[in-house]
Amino acid sequence: MIREKRQVLALAFIALAVAVYMYAGTFPLGEGGDPGPRVFPRAIAIVMGGLAILQFLISIKSQPSQTKAKSPTKSKALGLWSPKLTRCYVFLLLIMVLALAFEWLGAYSATALFLLISFFFLNKSTKNKLLYSVVWALGFTAAIYLVFEEVFSIPLPAGLFI
Repeated sequence: MIREKRQVLALAFIALAVAVYMYAGTFPLGEGGDPGPRVFPRAIAIVMGGLAILQFLISIKSQPSQTKAKSPTKSKALGLWSPKLTRCYVFLLLIMVLALAFEWLGAYSATALFLLISFFFLNKSTKNKLLYSVVWALGFTAAIYLVFEEVFSIPLPAGLFI
């Protein structure tokens, strides 16, 4: 089960690395020998993709863990479409929606919405789940705003609402 999760996660990171690399290609070239803004995201994408490929290969070669099987049905591998992986798949879908909505909704709106849904969905407790999700989503979004806009003076896509 863990082996399959690692393989799915590695494939998702490979897809994300390819998407970041391709999207960074739309950034402008530098002037006068300056590498420009596309170099750093592409370097991160290459490192992330390489590590994801390494993780995938390691997970393929790793042996399933030897556990004491109580019954034949529990020791059987669940595969890539088990109900236990639903949260993982939903989270990966949310990441893809964030990537698509980033420019349309804007960086801050898309990030806040993504974090709100993610925290709400991934939080296992039922007490104050919505309040917890709203506070953390707005807090992280505010931190992202402060870092990019105020500290580094890097504008992010504004989108519809901002």
